[in-house]
Amino acid sequence: ASAIPDWREILEPPIKALQRFHAFQFQGRSLLTYNIYPRPVIGRQDNMFYDTEITQHGNPEALRRTAQELEERMMKPGGDLYNPYWAITEPGVYRVTIVMYEGVGASGGGNTAFVSRIFFSDPRWRDIAATTLAHEFYHTLGIPDAYELEEGIATSQDIMGLGRTRPLEKTYLERNTLYQLGW
Repeated sequence: ASAIPDWREILEPPIKALQRFHAFQFQGRSLLTYNIYPRPVIGRQDNMFYDTEITQHGNPEALRRTAQELEERMMKPGGDLYNPYWAITEPGVYRVTIVMYEGVGASGGGNTAFVSRIFFSDPRWRDIAATTLAHEFYHTLGIPDAYELEEGIATSQDIMGLGRTRPLEKTYLERNTLYQLGW
């Protein structure tokens, strides 16, 4: 397998948009910094190992399998992609891994957000690419969906509910969501 040549140019703009959104929502009191791994990481298995045949609800199995492989390969000494920089833990810093994935869906949990490249490169989804990334990022901070999974009915207007369907500059974090984040 090989990586698409412009992967970094596809991934960086939505991350920068998330960074601006987060700073605005928290009035500059919580800031996001990021580093993009210097080269694409190609999984050891074929896509069906990661995707499985059950991809509803954001493809959480792919998230689990991908996150576990990245942890083993990048964060643990002896991993084939290990670099001490990526394994550093600092007091007061919460590290999140964002994976742009060549598969189906989007999901977030633990400290990993997982978003299909299609959201960033397909014109049908490009307007909400940064919103999708932000929605999954906030899952990594413990914020649940604010919509009923089966019916898709929103229980909030913010990015975790109905706002997840809007461009990032047209959505927000509700007071209750901010409260859950300690604000």
